[in-house]
Amino acid sequence: MSTASLEQPDAPTPTHPQQLRLDSWLQGAALSRHAAQPTGQAIRNLHQQGLAVATQLLQLKSQGRATQALSHLHDLRYLRQRLLTQLTELEQATRPAELN
Repeated sequence: MSTASLEQPDAPTPTHPQQLRLDSWLQGAALSRHAAQPTGQAIRNLHQQGLAVATQLLQLKSQGRATQALSHLHDLRYLRQRLLTQLTELEQATRPAELN
């Protein structure tokens, strides 16, 4: 979600969560191998939190409260950064030893 999607009244909204690439990956076999690991669980939780925050921001926008939505965009960016950190940790943990 970008600042433009909250500022412009007719900006397209993000796709349905089932169509998101990360969501597809989370639902598929790739993460099922890591679901029991703390990093895998953290990724799933952060993704769900990010979707919840994005939904709230879009609801604020649809209610004509775009300024309020923009003031909370940092929450979404913070979750994104934490998610990227967890994905990087998972990638490094699962990379073959010769590539580390």
